[in-house]
Amino acid sequence: MNEQFVRVEGHAIRILTATRPGSSLWLLLWSGLGGTAEGFLRLLREDPEHGWNVAAIDAPGHGRSDLWDTLSNEDVVSVWDGVLQFLGSPVDVVVGGHSAGAYFAVTWATRRPTCRGLVLLEGGYMNPFPDGTDLDAVFQQNAAYLDTRRFQTWEDFVAAERAVALQWDADADVMLRAQMVEVAGEIRPRILAATANQVTANLADYRVAALPLLSLPTLVVVATLPPEMAAGRAEGVSAFRERVPDLEVVNVPKAGHDLLIDNPTAISEAAWAFLSHVHPRAEPSHG
Repeated sequence: MNEQFVRVEGHAIRILTATRPGSSLWLLLWSGLGGTAEGFLRLLREDPEHGWNVAAIDAPGHGRSDLWDTLSNEDVVSVWDGVLQFLGSPVDVVVGGHSAGAYFAVTWATRRPTCRGLVLLEGGYMNPFPDGTDLDAVFQQNAAYLDTRRFQTWEDFVAAERAVALQWDADADVMLRAQMVEVAGEIRPRILAATANQVTANLADYRVAALPLLSLPTLVVVATLPPEMAAGRAEGVSAFRERVPDLEVVNVPKAGHDLLIDNPTAISEAAWAFLSHVHPRAEPSHG
């Protein structure tokens, strides 16, 4: 696994890559709000045995990527394009992500006919915000939430995360630590409220009904917790299927929105099974 930095529109974008010698297949992933490329550690680690190359992005203002002044749809597309150009402009590319990253994957796919498929983890299939949402109130909530994410030591931070996690493993530990930074003796999120608000503003206009018809094989991985959200998620999937008819849906048991932590095995199995159908010629490594 390699850490690299890509220059896009004058900004540094950090990516993690794992490659399979001889393979031209790429899966490119964008993390959710506040997340980093480490969110996809398991898929990065498993890629050689499935015949794929995998790259994961620290989004603008996330992790160790530079802040951007704006984060419009055009900026989002520029990031995808810039990273793919850095990777050699592969022809066989599937894009995806978790939460906000899933929405941004759909944004790119609607503008680039070179996209061969989508992997959407708890995002992209529903409207992020209902009509009439008070965005100023959401901006204030973003700032207030980030202010609560302050810890005196790394041990305090990990203990707090383990107390609410549905399961815990070494990947979860690395994933969550990567989202934080120590500043002046305090552990706090790397993401700033301004960046969270950029993402919020970008997603506010996303409407499933306004998407063009996408004739792409698409995987949507849906959380099942809390159960009271099941009806809304089902309605979202139904509406999304009208715009993306070649749709495979996997409902992940024992997982909420943070399904990469809650049930990583189910995510891995669903993703690799889907990708094997998108490109059956991918040859797993036996070495």
